[in-house]
Amino acid sequence: MQIQAAVDGVPLLEGDGAGVGWVGSGEQIIGREEPMGYRVVVDYDLCESNAICMQVAPDVFEVRDDDFLYLLNETPGDEARERVNESVQRCPKQAISVAEE
Repeated sequence: MQIQAAVDGVPLLEGDGAGVGWVGSGEQIIGREEPMGYRVVVDYDLCESNAICMQVAPDVFEVRDDDFLYLLNETPGDEARERVNESVQRCPKQAISVAEE
């Protein structure tokens, strides 16, 4: 069964779920609730490209031949969360953080 929510005739959400949410001024909407995730954030002004993060999570971070850090996956899955957290902890310049979404 498809569910579509609308406020004042404007579609807001489509899906086949049964979650309930609220928007703006309190209008109730019905639809699938998205799971909470996280996003990797790098402060490139602080980063010294030490590649410690790349050693811990090579599927997320890469230091290339140009000596710059590249974020390969800004939103890695839960299976990478422990390694991302370790990268955050081990970064000597504290240039890596995690933003909950």
